[in-house]
Amino acid sequence: KNAPVVFYALDNRSAFVECLWTKDESVDHLVQNSTSDVTYVFMSFSAHARDVVTWMKSRLQSRIDVLGVGGDLLDRSHFVTASASETNTWISWMLSNWTCEDHGCGINRIKAQTEQGKILPSIRRLDGRYDWLFGRYNNGSTFPLVNFDDGCSLPSQMYTGSVALIYRGGPPSCTYYTK
Repeated sequence: KNAPVVFYALDNRSAFVECLWTKDESVDHLVQNSTSDVTYVFMSFSAHARDVVTWMKSRLQSRIDVLGVGGDLLDRSHFVTASASETNTWISWMLSNWTCEDHGCGINRIKAQTEQGKILPSIRRLDGRYDWLFGRYNNGSTFPLVNFDDGCSLPSQMYTGSVALIYRGGPPSCTYYTK
């Protein structure tokens, strides 16, 4: 049978991946839109991979229970309890050597400095390893930081060439994707 197999390795250093697993809307999308011929292999790069994949499985089960659909998803899923980096297979090699091409690569955190010169704790970028964003970022580049609070309303002006700081939270009608 030539059916697709999807390998998914959770890396908690990525804010994008964190969003995928902590937001119900994202997990719901997987549960509701997975076709019945796909097999999933879930892994983690964590040193505590068993705990992480157990949590991933419980997230899927919880959303399946709430939605009342996708019951066979867990039957088609495999949860690797060893760290993805320690499995010593072509899968771990491929995941470890996956490269980001072109622009927006390799900068997974930003450091912010106040006007008074105080350095704030580093902030994970939602787009840290994804080259589908438009723009060029170089190590050492500086951009003005604009505070958009919870990101649920449109700004009154354009901020081209700036970095938007958006906090978690906001009204329930404003999803993480709206932000």
